[in-house]
Amino acid sequence: MREGGVSLARGAKRVRIARGAAVVGIFVITAGLGAACGPSRVTECNEVTGIVNGGLKKLEESSAKADATKDEKIAYLRSMAATMDQVAADLSKAKTTITELKSFSDKYQTLAKGVAQAARERSEAVDASDVQKDEKARDALDKLADQEAPIVNSINDFCKGG
Repeated sequence: MREGGVSLARGAKRVRIARGAAVVGIFVITAGLGAACGPSRVTECNEVTGIVNGGLKKLEESSAKADATKDEKIAYLRSMAATMDQVAADLSKAKTTITELKSFSDKYQTLAKGVAQAARERSEAVDASDVQKDEKARDALDKLADQEAPIVNSINDFCKGG
């Protein structure tokens, strides 16, 4: 993503990634920043959006295994958990000095940690062939997906100067 340029998509584009029978939405964040924004805002927005979009790219690259064999599904869910844990860790290290952007980053970190936990629980359920635990983890992923849009839209609006 270039400073003040366009990232993977325009606006908040929802990319649905299959998780077996469940679907979790991951939103592409854009950094369509105008010239009126100060360099700190541009830099901080680019860092936050770059981290989230990097995690999305990793998930997209491995999503073909979401409906594969049991072993591949387990590996994919574990990979998803690791990716989302990394997104949360990277966001926590990002230099966000702007209070509003920091708040959005914190909310996304919480979301990412929740997705990671639910993905781990789902991988354990699939491994143990525990249908009830699998359904519970799938429901948790669905609820988290619903929480993501407002956070991402807020980040996009803030970074576009809206």
